[in-house]
Amino acid sequence: MKVSLFDAGEGPYSFGTFGKSYWTSIPHYGLCALSASAKKAGHSVSLIDVRQLSGYPELERTIHEQDPDVVGLSMRTCDEIFLRDIAERIKRINPKIVVIAGGVHVGIAWDRLQKTKDYDYLVTGEGEGTFPRLLNYLEGKEDKKNLHFISEKVIRGESMEMDSVPFVDRELYSFRECIKHPNYPGILDAPMITMISSRGCPYGCKYCAPSDRSNDDALFGGKLKFASVDRVIDELKYLRDRYQFRSIKFYDYTFTINKKWVEEFCQKYRDNKFDQKFAIQTRADLIVKNPDIISLLSKVGLKIAIVGYESGSNKVLESLGKKTTAEQNLKAAEILKRNNIVNVANFMLGTPFETQNDVDLTVKHARKMKPDILSVSFYTPIEGTAFYDYVMDHDLSLIKSPSELYTYAPDFKRLKGVDYAYLKKASMKMLSCNFPIPFLGYPALLLYTKTKRHVAVREFLTRAYIYYVRSMKFLKGGHAHPVS
Repeated sequence: MKVSLFDAGEGPYSFGTFGKSYWTSIPHYGLCALSASAKKAGHSVSLIDVRQLSGYPELERTIHEQDPDVVGLSMRTCDEIFLRDIAERIKRINPKIVVIAGGVHVGIAWDRLQKTKDYDYLVTGEGEGTFPRLLNYLEGKEDKKNLHFISEKVIRGESMEMDSVPFVDRELYSFRECIKHPNYPGILDAPMITMISSRGCPYGCKYCAPSDRSNDDALFGGKLKFASVDRVIDELKYLRDRYQFRSIKFYDYTFTINKKWVEEFCQKYRDNKFDQKFAIQTRADLIVKNPDIISLLSKVGLKIAIVGYESGSNKVLESLGKKTTAEQNLKAAEILKRNNIVNVANFMLGTPFETQNDVDLTVKHARKMKPDILSVSFYTPIEGTAFYDYVMDHDLSLIKSPSELYTYAPDFKRLKGVDYAYLKKASMKMLSCNFPIPFLGYPALLLYTKTKRHVAVREFLTRAYIYYVRSMKFLKGGHAHPVS
């Protein structure tokens, strides 16, 4: 079958942004995985990427030109309104095109989404096994009983062993253009690739993990599964030979959770003569529990650790279900500093149950920590999570449309009863922690919130800020090397 996979970017604001920054050029990993599985099953796959099109007229021309039998949509919560419109447009162009939607939001909201007439099928959970089976079924080559239908148009995706699926199809995109823009330029060099070596998360954070009213299909579930180290190394070797990449960003939810896996990875990464620098995501408690793992990773190329510290108030951390403490946050930051790893600290203000005293504690915490790069967001209720249930039960939400969920930046109100003027002042204080003059937190906040849709400007400012942070570390006698 002829299949077109649809990358929604950040909705209609994404038209014409491809190639202008890291975030507007990054390939959609899930679509690349579906493409690889569909091609392996003998189907023809093309891409429709909003970011590579000038607007709706070119989008509709592209659908006409590709003339697909099937269009596959990958849906996050923020995409719901936009993709409903896209499905309507597809059906107007050719009612015979089969529209299949999958992705995180389908796992959460399939019961509601199945009432949308322009979606022919919805796939919850993992899609690499189910999507090609569904394509085969539509061609008359697969028995319907081989698909797990839970309603007339909803199919539960089969869980996959990560070593059993093909390498993701990065060539679905103009991949050499994608890797020109490194995340954290000046620390990680281009070409930069992205990788995922595990799925799932065992931590039940109330603002992120599926709630009791949702189900584990909303993400990959509470159980972790890993690709083997050999599988990851083989893919990296293939990518090194093909693209000569210079850095990697791992998108695993928690890269350091399996100590034995990390130890084996470090050994085989070194044995296979990889010297590319990389970034990971991890947790403060895991850093504190296994400082030897952080040291080991640093020796083989870890340069950036992205950590969701979230708050400096233990009361707030407990309410979040984070299972970490403010004391662990500070210890983790010290361990990263000792190992010359750039500390990218994520904090969140405006959560339910947070008081002004808690906000003040978070500001003091961030300024004491002095992370190399700090990101602050306002809590945003995401459907399918425990906090979303609480917010809706108590009629607290100010979110008017899923389209507002493309950003968590501290620039507009999300909940009733929250003093956002106070939170903005707190955000400025936090963002100024690396500047000699506290007042600089004000322009930092403006640039942080007002340049999101001006991607070229944002890319330039990001580079300038990171170069500034790196130079300050060097001048202060830190171990960071000056940027060449």
